Amino acid sequence: MTKIKYSATSYAARTLPISRTVSSMPPPGGRAARAPSGKVISSPAAHPADKSPGGKSSPKVSSVNDDDSCENSAGDISEARVRTCTEDYRLSRARDGMNGADRAFFEPLIRQWNEILHPGKDQQDTGYKALPRCEFLMRVAVGMHESMGLRDSLILSVISQLTPSELIEAAVNPTQPDTAQLVSSTLSAVFRDSTQRPDQEVCGRCLDTLVEIHSRVPRTYCVQPLAVMAYLLWWSGRDEEAGGAALRALSIDGECTLASIVLTATEYGISPAWKGRGKK
Repeated sequence: MTKIKYSATSYAARTLPISRTVSSMPPPGGRAARAPSGKVISSPAAHPADKSPGGKSSPKVSSVNDDDSCENSAGDISEARVRTCTEDYRLSRARDGMNGADRAFFEPLIRQWNEILHPGKDQQDTGYKALPRCEFLMRVAVGMHESMGLRDSLILSVISQLTPSELIEAAVNPTQPDTAQLVSSTLSAVFRDSTQRPDQEVCGRCLDTLVEIHSRVPRTYCVQPLAVMAYLLWWSGRDEEAGGAALRALSIDGECTLASIVLTATEYGISPAWKGRGKK
């Protein structure tokens, strides 16, 4: 596949599709609504940090859940809190080593993530305690921002049948030969295995969660959630929406490889294997 590099100016010239099928998607600056599980979104609404056409910030909707202590008065996860979480995570890596710190940080996130994707599914009792929603969303955003291992593991949780324990190992030890081979073969299978089809309910739950993260965390931390949205929308056969999410990720970080790959696939008509080989 030919890799295309996009300049920042090219993003502004494009029109991002913003239609959506979940009526509770947050308006710019509003708090993320809890979208019902199973519904599938299209490309995300503008981030609260984006400006309105008149140059003024969109008005905030004042709503707060008392249980979500990391939120500000508008219902967004505060930038100061996200920075503190990031700094704490980096310090733990320096103090405890990458493997130990990553395992402690990622394991509860992946187990809670898996419960969101597969509610009520029998799982081995590992004694982990679910985090408050706000804390969970913030930690996922920070983890994806800091580690491609966690990001790829969350993708695998949707497109593969890997167990939570296998997903944790993929996130914690992404460079180990066995893990790297497993991740590579699973991700590439979508291009060659026509029997690997999206579970739209699982995809919908994942996209709902990613949309909520995108609408509540600082803009800088939205790159990887948007890139994963783009990948899953592409895998679901929704190319226009996938391209919109990829462009939004690239407008924040022009070096986001996953978003570039998805955008290239949509522009060249490259489909997942279940839709037919090669170009559409």
